[in-house]
Amino acid sequence: MTGPMLAVEGLAKSYRASRGTVRAFEDVSFAVAAGETVALVGESGCGKTSLAKTIYRLQDADAGSVRLAGTDITRLSRRALRPHRRLMQMVFQDPYASLNPRLTVGRILEEPLIVHGIGDRAGRQGQVRRALERVGLAAAAAERHPHQFSGGQRQRIGLARALMLEPGVLLCDEPVSALDVSVQAQVLNLLAGVQEERRLAMLFISHDLGVVRHMADRVLVMYLGRIVESGPARRIFARPAHPYTRALLAAAPVPDPDVEAARPREILQGDPPSPIDPPPGCGFHPRCAFAEARCRTERPPLRTVGDRRVACHRATGDDEASLRLPFAPQPH
Repeated sequence: MTGPMLAVEGLAKSYRASRGTVRAFEDVSFAVAAGETVALVGESGCGKTSLAKTIYRLQDADAGSVRLAGTDITRLSRRALRPHRRLMQMVFQDPYASLNPRLTVGRILEEPLIVHGIGDRAGRQGQVRRALERVGLAAAAAERHPHQFSGGQRQRIGLARALMLEPGVLLCDEPVSALDVSVQAQVLNLLAGVQEERRLAMLFISHDLGVVRHMADRVLVMYLGRIVESGPARRIFARPAHPYTRALLAAAPVPDPDVEAARPREILQGDPPSPIDPPPGCGFHPRCAFAEARCRTERPPLRTVGDRRVACHRATGDDEASLRLPFAPQPH
């Protein structure tokens, strides 16, 4: 592969509700190369999980395309999609709900191989043992059921299941949010090691910016179903361009108490608007300290500015000078 392992272009999804249509996300475009981790961040309800499910074809998109290793899988039939599913696997958020409690761990891990007709029984059992050992569990774990394991161990099992088919793309939907902090570090280090070893293209969905800082090469910031900023992780963390990105970073605690006490406070006011009745213009303007008259009527395009893309009317130039925003006024 010379191009990206995963390429998403203009993807959109809406749901019908009793009070109208809920826009989960729209016009989402990005790509992930082999060996790269792209993180998707944003508040709860902004459309992150819906996007992952649509990419994975657990639900169909309303518009746009998903290309996997160069093949458009967006509208393939279930039969035509099956061989492509081997290339992309998903690690789900809840390790308590994503494993079938009636099956042994060995059967859970063997099932993808059975579905795709890979190997005989002895060969599959050997692969199961190796997969368990790769994620730090004893081969004897294959004989036990999911309820006999801790949350961190279950998430390791979920990762082992995702790796059984040797995919090229891994979708991780909040993979450590349900775990204790000490266990989170173990699972994250395991993910990073597996990715480096296999050069996986990884879409890492999280609301924890500390985790994203540790894992990501590039960051996509989503607000109300739209990407409002994207770029290299180190640059976005050092100098966020969109007011919403700034507010997210300001809300994340800094482990150094002196730095935490000295940095300016930017408190984001209010709640995200309803996706059933989004505001006109920029979706963030009701909560933005820098909003101007045009923000209330004109939606800003996602334009390239320097080494990133930003959807903000203040980002008007083509270099970093246009990214500078004054500090937000302090609320009284």
